[in-house]
Amino acid sequence: MLLDILRFKPGPRLGAHRALMADLFRELHQAESWAAIQCVREATRLGDVGPAAVLRTIAVHAAQTLNELPLLASLEGLPTSGITRALDNFITRMSAGTRDLLMREQMSYRATLLGLHRGLDVVRLLGHTAVETTNDDLAEWCAEWLLMREPLIRVATEELAWFAQNADAGARASTSLGEALGS
Repeated sequence: MLLDILRFKPGPRLGAHRALMADLFRELHQAESWAAIQCVREATRLGDVGPAAVLRTIAVHAAQTLNELPLLASLEGLPTSGITRALDNFITRMSAGTRDLLMREQMSYRATLLGLHRGLDVVRLLGHTAVETTNDDLAEWCAEWLLMREPLIRVATEELAWFAQNADAGARASTSLGEALGS
């Protein structure tokens, strides 16, 4: 009897899990909007080099994810506010563009990697939440997303070596503030 009590696991608190999922869906949308924009921006800034190629692939995956999220949210009964998405996209574009003007290429690339890792963590937590609520379809979607994205981010991380091998290229800022302001 005592062993049964110790093994007892209370059922999921669906209200708390639903709120968590809603937060994670919003954060995932924001992270993927940022990834779709930032990876293209960073790849364009770097030009035709190894680190840029993997970022372009990640941007395509992020765009595909953004196309899937409204349907996925709808299937989960979660809100899909177009106004929130538009505001997120605007803020993402403005903050990333301003930051890029002030950072050296290698620093901007590393900041991009940090943002991509944030997206991984969001999907991992969403997948764990799906498992806790026995939502097999969402857990499977998260697992498939991770199977695609994790290797891409691993390659992007390995591409950090390019900046050491090309220290002159990685050390310069791609645009000076004066050029950006048109002076």
